Amino acid sequence: MLASLSPSVFAHHLRRATDGFRLLADDPEDGLSVIEIALQRRGASRIPEKIALVRTGIFSEELLQALIAGSDDMPPQPALVIWQRLVELRLAVRLFDATVVAAFADHYLDLPRIRRYIDEETFENLFLAPSNLVDRYREAVVAIDVRTSADDISRGSGFLVYHHGTEAMVTCRHNVDPDAGLVIEQIRSAAGTPIETGPLLVSDSHDVALALVTKRGSGSLFRLSGDGIVFDTVYTLGFPMVPQAQSTLLGHRGEVNGSAQLFSVPGPTMIISNLVSPGSSGCPVLLGSGECAGMTIRWLEGQWQEERARFSAAIPSAALREVVADLLAQGSAANEQ
Repeated sequence: MLASLSPSVFAHHLRRATDGFRLLADDPEDGLSVIEIALQRRGASRIPEKIALVRTGIFSEELLQALIAGSDDMPPQPALVIWQRLVELRLAVRLFDATVVAAFADHYLDLPRIRRYIDEETFENLFLAPSNLVDRYREAVVAIDVRTSADDISRGSGFLVYHHGTEAMVTCRHNVDPDAGLVIEQIRSAAGTPIETGPLLVSDSHDVALALVTKRGSGSLFRLSGDGIVFDTVYTLGFPMVPQAQSTLLGHRGEVNGSAQLFSVPGPTMIISNLVSPGSSGCPVLLGSGECAGMTIRWLEGQWQEERARFSAAIPSAALREVVADLLAQGSAANEQ
């Protein structure tokens, strides 16, 4: 059904839905007033009962249509598409109590979770194709070129995050480690915009490095989310080396296969099916919402007699948030000295 809606029309109504949910969360009485006026204009039945149910978190497609349209006329198709997606994501969960309530509204609306997506600017991602992640976050995925001790140029991946009011570039320590003789030559976004950063902060315990962003292009930044769970679809965006081809941004769709504790560098890791190869270390692992569920690290490889195993791996978001917070605290303390 989405295919029959023009992208601009759907985007317009999706923004109205976002504004409506924000209003309903921030000022419930004003949000309810919008719904009530729209229901009255449409000659809906049992309006007081429906408004009373919304107060308890019970909702329906009809009420969504009213919230989006307000006092304007609007075809039902955009609301239907948005509603179906809310149900798929269990942001609207069907009530199974076969009482008279279901005649007025038949789903529980997870408004707090919806509001979290809205606050983190990821709500609209839930309704768009994965290719939207490439377009929207082109300024947030970066290629990091470093000069090695052998005077060669090597490239790694990184990404820009917004974390508790701070904009930072995050990458793998081994991509930029000054102790290994690496010197950053340039950092550019996937859109080609130069990125300027402050001093590099390197974790002693994890394969993570960070620098505060001092200048960047306009565009959305990633948010560190909760970790992905087994069979979640995840996407990676980075700059792996491609034989006989120029370096370019590549995306890969995969899934979370599980989690494990590392021996070499103690800590949790997320096993994913996405292809991770030289150059792509340090790229974000994204959920369909655009939230960052982790960061890719070197693949895990081992050999037993004639058998060789190789798995792609990532630092999960929960662990990454802790490291980022520690590095930001170190940087703040250094600035105060």
